[in-house]
Amino acid sequence: MDFSFYLFLMFCWNVIGTMLRLYKFTFICILDVLMFFLCEICC
Repeated sequence: MDFSFYLFLMFCWNVIGTMLRLYKFTFICILDVLMFFLCEICC
């Protein structure tokens, strides 16, 4: 694996982790809404 690509993945993972920590409840609400719509479409 390319080292710069690995650094890019680590950077993205850290950003996602920080966003999840800062906006945990917002992400949970968004995920719940998305799952609700997916269930409505699929079922």
